[in-house]
Amino acid sequence: MRRVLLLACALAVLAATLGVVAQSCITLEDSLAVEVVLNKPGVSLNLAALLGSGHARSVSGEVAGYRSGFDDRLVVLVGYTRISASYPFIRVQVPVAGGKPLYAVGEGEVVAVLREELERLASQGVLRGLTAGDIEAIASRARLGDAGWDLRLVYEDGEWKPFNTTKMYTPLSACPVHPELDYESLPVYPAPGPRIPVALLVAVALAVAIAIYALRLRRKRSPALDVRHRSSA
Repeated sequence: MRRVLLLACALAVLAATLGVVAQSCITLEDSLAVEVVLNKPGVSLNLAALLGSGHARSVSGEVAGYRSGFDDRLVVLVGYTRISASYPFIRVQVPVAGGKPLYAVGEGEVVAVLREELERLASQGVLRGLTAGDIEAIASRARLGDAGWDLRLVYEDGEWKPFNTTKMYTPLSACPVHPELDYESLPVYPAPGPRIPVALLVAVALAVAIAIYALRLRRKRSPALDVRHRSSA
């Protein structure tokens, strides 16, 4: 009986310790970021294509980084991370230096960049298998501070949710160390140019066609007018 009590106490202490470690792993960087593990079946990452674009550089292991052209105050990290296996991830980060954020950026701005970067990477084939519905669901759920081991968003049972609310969750026994980055040295991945509405393109094309037709008609009528003018003279 005594051994059972001692074992129970030891397990309780271990559980409490793990809980403290997990809570203490939430860093300032995590509180100023949104991170998503793209573990949905069928989603894949072509990291070589991103690095080959010249708009991102390798920052550590299988992780690339760049500053977003949609808002160059924000850093985007894309690469692979592990939960039960290796999966693609994306993290949008307000850069931190000297224990302080370099810029004052609101949650809405960070989530907007997350959405735009996911759309960009999906359209360019860097991320494959991620649907427009997935991107909308992620952006709708994402909050500033959804980052780090416990709170980063993952996919389970058709939903994107914090890792520590899933059946996959296991607490860390030690806190990971964020790699030190010289944010200012990261390249800016330019945002694409403004999109011209299709209706406007159609209207312009129609106007050009009408103008060309009118010009040709005028040229055909001009010789006839010259002949009439000479006859009357």
